[in-house]
Amino acid sequence: MLGRALRRLGARVTYVTDSINVPLVEAALKTLDEPSDVVLYPGEADGARRLLASEKPTHLVAIERPGRNRAGDYLNMRGDSVAGWNAPIDELFICSGTVRPACTEGG
Repeated sequence: MLGRALRRLGARVTYVTDSINVPLVEAALKTLDEPSDVVLYPGEADGARRLLASEKPTHLVAIERPGRNRAGDYLNMRGDSVAGWNAPIDELFICSGTVRPACTEGG
């Protein structure tokens, strides 16, 4: 819904996700009759920098994505590692140099 609102306000909206979530994001966009502008997060080294250079985003928003902790791991609300199921998409924020923390469901 946020992407739809931004698109209707004139923004170019691109969804970046990992391979396991591409079909889910595409299905949700199809259900909403929205353009399926989904980009697979590149898994190789320097992928975030290359993606930022090619897409040239003005804003980055992460919804329902874990970010790494100080130890570099991705944890759920119980403190269990979920790194094996999550690509390091937060690298986009780190490479952009404009990380601004926000509230999360987990606190």
